[in-house]
Formats: sequence, C-alpha cells, structure tokens
Amino acid sequence: DDLAKHSSKLEERTNSLHDECQKLQTDEQVSRADLHSRIKELATGSQSLNLELERQKQILPAMSQQLQQLSAESKKMDGQIEGQLQTAAQQASALGRASEEIGKLQKRTEEQMKECVRLSAEQSAASQKQSSFEAWSKTAEAKVAQLS
Repeated sequence: DDLAKHSSKLEERTNSLHDECQKLQTDEQVSRADLHSRIKELATGSQSLNLELERQKQILPAMSQQLQQLSAESKKMDGQIEGQLQTAAQQASALGRASEEIGKLQKRTEEQMKECVRLSAEQSAASQKQSSFEAWSKTAEAKVAQLS
C-alpha cells in the first residue's frame, strides 16, 4: 500500500516535472522566437543605418567643398569690403581737405569783396572830390576871366 502511494506520488511528481519541462520548453521556444524577431529588427535597423551612413558619406565631400567655396567667397568679399572701406576713408579725407580749401577760398572771397566795397567807396569819394574840384576850377576860371 505504501509502495502504491509512493508510486502514485512519484508519478504525480513525474507528471508535474514533465508539465514543468514542457512549459519551460514552450517558454524557451517563445523566448527564442521573440529573440529571433528582435535580432531581425535590429539587423533591419542596422542595415537602414548603414545605408543612411553611406548616403551621408557620399554627401559629405560635396558639402565640404561647398563650405570651402563659401569660405573662399566670404574671404574675397571681406577683401573687397575692406578695399571699399579704405577707398571711402580716402575719399572722406579728400572731401575733408577740399572742404577746408573751400572754406579758406570763401574766407578770401569775403575779404576780397570787402576790399572791393572799400575801394568802390574810395573811388566814389575821389570821384566826388574830382567833381567838386572841377566845379571849383570852372568857377575859378570864370572869375579869372572876369578879372582880365
């Protein structure tokens, strides 16, 4: 009777272990399938990344060349702007000097105009004196003529 009980327990235990073993195998198969699916996804992602990387590698030299061209153009423009600024500074300096000269000429012109006005006034005064002298001279001639 003990043997039957023991045998029954062993059979239950064996069945339980068998069930557990089958469950573990099923779990392992599911895990393997899941892992295989993830590996596939990673491989696809990796392949996609590699393609993108290759595309970027092909684009990079052209972009680098464009950047070098832009840099060269920028340097050229900097030089041109610097030249234009120097020219503008020289022109501004020349305009300043010309403006000073014009100021001096204007001052001289004003002085000459004042001198002309003074000379004109002197000439007018001399002309009046001459007219007065001529009138006096005629009067004097007339008196001399009367006396003789």
